Amino acid sequence: MKIKPQRLLNIVLLALSMVFANWALAAPPTAAASSSKSQKSEKKTQTSKSEKLDVNSASKEELDALPGIGDAYAQKIIDGRPYRSKTDLVSKGVLPSSTYDKIKDQITARRGAKASASESSGATPSEPISSNPPSTAKTSNPTSKSSSEADSGTTQNASQTARIPPEKGMVWVNTSTGVYHREGDRWYGKTKKGKFMSEADAQKAGYRPAKNGPKE
Repeated sequence: MKIKPQRLLNIVLLALSMVFANWALAAPPTAAASSSKSQKSEKKTQTSKSEKLDVNSASKEELDALPGIGDAYAQKIIDGRPYRSKTDLVSKGVLPSSTYDKIKDQITARRGAKASASESSGATPSEPISSNPPSTAKTSNPTSKSSSEADSGTTQNASQTARIPPEKGMVWVNTSTGVYHREGDRWYGKTKKGKFMSEADAQKAGYRPAKNGPKE
């Protein structure tokens, strides 16, 4: 059976196209794709190197993953927090120098902003301020008038020497106010203006007894 040349050519072309398709699928990635992957890998490596592990906040698992740091050292690092500097790991006796040298380029010791601000300011808590102000002693106003002074109508000093009545039992009449004071009253014989009278005469004259004075 003879095959026509045109048909034979079509078969050959179809076979070549299938072979080429299979080759394209199995071919290694192009140089551009390979270069892109390489750049991403380098960036990832650089990022991981720049991000150092903070010994003040790292978890126990993260510390355990560091070279030469096992479960015991990881727990010692956590118990020794906080650290002002990563070198405190050696100065505090948390890690031996040989172990520290293995991880010193992979760790850092960051301090919280609040702790740093507090230490830099050196502020100490202020003493509580009492909500109740100190009480002040009440002092009497020496210039204020008592009720008896109001009755007598005078600011005369009560400690001055009283006038002596000519006869016992007489009252002292303040002629300015029309009030009379009996013996024993603080204003008896001491107002600026006044005179001694018997109580009966004082009442007849229309004078009234002092409100705060002694009773009969």
